[in-house]
Amino acid sequence: MFTESPDTFLDDFGVPCSKGTLNFVGLLDMPDTTFDLGGMSIQSREYSLTFRTDDVSFAVGDAVTVSGVSYIVRSPASQLDDGLFSAVKLSKP
Repeated sequence: MFTESPDTFLDDFGVPCSKGTLNFVGLLDMPDTTFDLGGMSIQSREYSLTFRTDDVSFAVGDAVTVSGVSYIVRSPASQLDDGLFSAVKLSKP
């Protein structure tokens, strides 16, 4: 039987994060989105942070540091799949 370890996954792909004095590991995604506004294309970057649900909790407006860069939480946390991981959307201040 195969049992996956979220800690191994985070060790391999995660980055250091902090909320106040709490340190944890998360996954930062930064996909680009392109919008077509009547023939004019605008590109935007969407930041999201995935983390172990047990490690930290967030509210909209909380400050978080990811790999030394400051962000502000702009969405409530939503649990992913079985709830082991959650994600929030971020913006740069």
